[in-house]
Formats: sequence, C-alpha cells, structure tokens
Amino acid sequence: MALFAVVNAFYLQPYYNKIFPSYVMIPTVVLLASFSLLLFKQMLLYPVQVNIIKQSVFWYNTAILFFSTTMFLNFCLINYYSEHNINNPIVFYFWSFIEIVLNLLLGISILTDKKSTYANGV
Repeated sequence: MALFAVVNAFYLQPYYNKIFPSYVMIPTVVLLASFSLLLFKQMLLYPVQVNIIKQSVFWYNTAILFFSTTMFLNFCLINYYSEHNINNPIVFYFWSFIEIVLNLLLGISILTDKKSTYANGV
C-alpha cells in the first residue's frame, strides 16, 4: 500500500492537482474492514474468559470496522463532489459524525486497556 501511495501521489492523482487521494483510501478501507472481520472471527474461534465489553481489542476492532465500512462510499465519491462543486452540508455532517464515533470508540478502547493494565498490577 505504501508503494501504491507513492505511485498514486506522483502519477495517478498528483498532489499538486489538489485531488483527494481516493485511489489509495478505497483499498485501504477495504483492507481495514477485511482485517477487522478476520480479527472478529479469531475472537469468536478463540474466546477468552473476560467479558467482551471489557476487552480493549473489541472496542478498537469495532471502531475500525465502523469507520472503514461507513467511509467507503464517502471516499469513493469525494472527487466527484469536488469536480461538480457539490457542497452538500449533509456529507460534511456525516463525515464529522463518523469521526466523532471513531474517536469515542477508540477512547473507550484506551480506557478499557488502561483498566486491564492496572488490574494486572503493571
């Protein structure tokens, strides 16, 4: 992905054209969703004795899955919006809402990991 990002930045969607690098973001969110689903599968196949809500991995994985699946369409259409001067505030609010939920879920993940670290005596 890093090599593709460099190729994209210089040839496909040059950075000086003020185009959002959607060609890189679309496969990235697809990979994030795939890896997140694989981790959920692993969590189901090898359960631990800790309640799932108290596991920081669950909250982190939920945040990544939520972000990558909801932002896929936005990343696909972002350059279309730019080319056709579509300034719909609903798109902006949708993007902002997703970012807020992502940050909240990541915060919960950090807090649950911090609690489990202190509970183990570290």
